[in-house]
Amino acid sequence: MMTVPRIETTAGKLARLGFADAARAGRLLAELGPPAADDADLLRDLVAVADPDLALTSLNRLAERDPGVLSELRSDPGLRGRLLGVFGVSAALGEHVVRHPGHWRALCCPPAVP
Repeated sequence: MMTVPRIETTAGKLARLGFADAARAGRLLAELGPPAADDADLLRDLVAVADPDLALTSLNRLAERDPGVLSELRSDPGLRGRLLGVFGVSAALGEHVVRHPGHWRALCCPPAVP
């Protein structure tokens, strides 16, 4: 018996990664630009947060207001984890950062531990 190769869709991959609305997540990733959909680090950190769909929505909205955030997230894994962690746990905090786009920079450096 011949096995038929399984065709993997982007939505299927995103659903297996943990996005509740995989089709929407695919659209939002595409809106972030060509590298975002193939950015393994970004995807890994998105699915590690409490609510990946919420985090991606807030990230997408922030990137519309401040496109520079994407290059910062790609170059700084600590910032990426902190910002996505905030976005994935609170719609209100995400909304605050979107309304005040410069405030994400407060997460650039972790606070010093005394």
